[in-house]
Amino acid sequence: MRKFLSWFTFILLVVVIVLAIARCTAAPQAATPGKTDRPVTYVRLFPDNLPADALARLTDNCGPLGMPQPLEPEPTVRHMPEDSAPLASRGTSLVCRDGYALLHSDTAKVPLWVCEHVKPANLNGSVKRSDKFEPDPQLPVGKRAELVDYRGSGYDRGHMAPAGNQTTDAVRKAETFYLSNMVPQDPQLNQKAWAKLEDLTRSWASAAGGAWIITGPMYWDEAEENPATADGIVPHRTIGPNRVAVPSHTYKIVLLNGASAGLWRVVAFVMPNEGDYPPPYDFTKYIRPVSSIEQRTGLNFFPGFSETERQKYESRPGVMP
Repeated sequence: MRKFLSWFTFILLVVVIVLAIARCTAAPQAATPGKTDRPVTYVRLFPDNLPADALARLTDNCGPLGMPQPLEPEPTVRHMPEDSAPLASRGTSLVCRDGYALLHSDTAKVPLWVCEHVKPANLNGSVKRSDKFEPDPQLPVGKRAELVDYRGSGYDRGHMAPAGNQTTDAVRKAETFYLSNMVPQDPQLNQKAWAKLEDLTRSWASAAGGAWIITGPMYWDEAEENPATADGIVPHRTIGPNRVAVPSHTYKIVLLNGASAGLWRVVAFVMPNEGDYPPPYDFTKYIRPVSSIEQRTGLNFFPGFSETERQKYESRPGVMP
């Protein structure tokens, strides 16, 4: 009897240990919906496989709501210059710098999005523009834009993270001139209305104590809005031997802290990459809901928002501060 109890105790102990190990190594369960009203799924706000310094730059520039992510785990391309292959197979490169972070398309040779944390302390310096445009040394030849691509194209090298947002550090300012931070932009837009919009966002960031800004290209075709005519491919121009994709529009999304903790102010703009922009500029004509930009880019710009917050901040047009 004593021997039987010893074996029974031993087997019971083994079972307990096995169950404990299984519990510790099991995949984490989805969070229970509560205050956030999120679906029962995990959303990683940032990758967990980056070096610590790159992750620190990414989290600072993208802010507390996370980095832009695909709307779906394996989305097909909509309103993008590539074909309809899944996003994961198209080829992208994440670049994290002190002044900005971006996701670069190795096919289109432009950033899909550029995030920056615009801080008042960085706006009051005296560092001058170098105007020294360069290909991005972090990206391999053949998967990036080169100076020759823009030469004689009729398009400006349009900053997504502006040089004017970095006035206290020469290195940070110089890094805004890498071509990975550029899209081919119509001179009438880049030098006039877009430059004025950049000035406005700096004034808003100064008044609010800082801002997180997401800027990027949009490839929009009206035919894609109609299921009967949509084919997942957007006609677009390219420039240069590396076929840098010319966007139909550019967008800028501004996230500001609200008057109270936990509140936000969001306003987003979409501007056609063509035509004339005579002053004075009425930017209210270009305000769009964040959700409409997400639908046209396939990106979730603020994955940290709850469903309730999405309805509040993304589903309707914002208001200029």
